[in-house]
Amino acid sequence: MLINISNNHSSSWQTNQLEMAINKYESIVDFDFPSIDPTFSEDEINEIAEDYYIKIIPYFSNADRFNSVHIMAEPTFTFCLVSKLLKKGIEVIASTTKGEIKNIKEEVEIEFVKFRKYTNF
Repeated sequence: MLINISNNHSSSWQTNQLEMAINKYESIVDFDFPSIDPTFSEDEINEIAEDYYIKIIPYFSNADRFNSVHIMAEPTFTFCLVSKLLKKGIEVIASTTKGEIKNIKEEVEIEFVKFRKYTNF
């Protein structure tokens, strides 16, 4: 089984990604992507990561080597949750992609909010 925590539910994955996941993990469970406010403190990030950790652990009570968590999320949340899962011996994976920009349809303006430390709780 693969738990997917990303902006893209498995129903929107490309065919090759979905087939690879099903072939290796047999099933996919999509978790809603967390809403991470840029003003959150490190402690608030840890609380969200801990909530996800608590939701994930029951899926691995009878885990075998073909179970994993796929996580593609906000970097500090990802680091915190991945650290917790790895300490528990749970395999965590990320997807890799390649792409090319064909035409730019919209302009995104990004505003800096603050720096947030990577913290291992």
